Amino acid sequence: MAQAFDVYEEQLAAASRSFIKIQQPDGGWGLTPTSVSSIVNTAEAVVVLRASGAGQKQAARGLDFLVEALPVFYAPPPERPGMPGGRGERIRHLSFFLDGLLSYPDRAFADDGLGAIVFALERLRIATLQGGWPESHMGKRISIHQTARVVAALSRLLVLDNEAHRLSAAQRDLTRSMADGGAVALVKLQRQADGSWPERPGVEEVSSPTKTSLSVMALAYYSYLRRDPKIDHARAEGARWLIEHQDYWLRRTEDDTDEQGTHWVHLAYAECVRGVVAGFTEVPTQLSRSWKVMQKLWSDDEFLWVEPSLTVGKATIRAAYHTVMAFESAKDNSRLLLPPKLASNEPDSLGTLQRLELDPNRNGTIVVVAANGSTVLELPPALLKTATAFIRHGNDSTTAQLADTAGQKPNSVHQYIGRINKRIVGGTRGRVDGEIRSRPLPNGQWAYRIEADTTSG
Repeated sequence: MAQAFDVYEEQLAAASRSFIKIQQPDGGWGLTPTSVSSIVNTAEAVVVLRASGAGQKQAARGLDFLVEALPVFYAPPPERPGMPGGRGERIRHLSFFLDGLLSYPDRAFADDGLGAIVFALERLRIATLQGGWPESHMGKRISIHQTARVVAALSRLLVLDNEAHRLSAAQRDLTRSMADGGAVALVKLQRQADGSWPERPGVEEVSSPTKTSLSVMALAYYSYLRRDPKIDHARAEGARWLIEHQDYWLRRTEDDTDEQGTHWVHLAYAECVRGVVAGFTEVPTQLSRSWKVMQKLWSDDEFLWVEPSLTVGKATIRAAYHTVMAFESAKDNSRLLLPPKLASNEPDSLGTLQRLELDPNRNGTIVVVAANGSTVLELPPALLKTATAFIRHGNDSTTAQLADTAGQKPNSVHQYIGRINKRIVGGTRGRVDGEIRSRPLPNGQWAYRIEADTTSG
């Protein structure tokens, strides 16, 4: 991990130099080096500069752009071409504005910065829906994306104002009330069956990696305001789901059709890292794969990160922002205000994995037994069949034995063993040493047994 972060620091410094060169004359940044300035991308750019500590003059111009552009952008669009109007009353203008400005507390609490913050708070109050926020003012459906971003921003605002003392009592009460409502709304939207959050509540209930990560991250920031076992449980369950499904989001992006007026793409390969870190007590070692994926997206031609879904060589401000936020979330010395670590009353380690058992008290679950404790793990039907077969045959059982007992194809058995291992890591939050390891046999099969990790330390 140390080597990966050394490379990241070099890339961050180079990216910051690129940001300085491609800043637009109006002080903002667009999606690509040649795009027109927007609130979203300017906010992303100043956060990257804040993380690196470079380009403070350019960051100051970017912050000026954000303060001046907010009331212009967050306004109804023109009725006809050529008439005055804004970019639409999109909540993303407010949430990203707060994200960028709050990265520089001194600028945020200057008179004009504070005025813009109050403008944003009042618009958020008016747009509140079911405790959270829709994609745009007067929207009819709550947006997990915007609700999560707003909760995170409001939580940061209150934390920073604890030192600045610039908000009035009424403004603090309003901010706290909206943060409370948004956090409750997020917890209610969590899928109780597996701990994830849906793509579009009430429309597309399929699990969404980025909506899950955004929600976990928001609840983590909210923990600055209130420590609640229910909130911590929601964070932990969401992060567990993310790490178990890392193969799905490791190299993917995710479209969001809720964001109107633009083709919105979530960079799941980077965004999901923040959710994992926010829901574990320590940074899971499984994220080593993610660090490598993000570093390979660096372009030596453009000195920026590119997106995997775009044409090779096309760098974006968005890719830089999410890559930087992913790495910064795992650092102990970041210049950014990161959410507090997940508190745990559990022992740091359950010790060496000893065995798996069927849970006699609940169908669909197994018991993971380690040297210093045990935990119950829920498995989907296919994985439960494989685990049951392994429990029956024990160590050194073969692919053929497990396939015959479970009624599964041999190739599927080998894949399911890998998935069971990921479930063990997620369900124990990385507190167990060991997994079901495999070794090849001369006849082309595999043999499986529980073994401790002999490579750590």
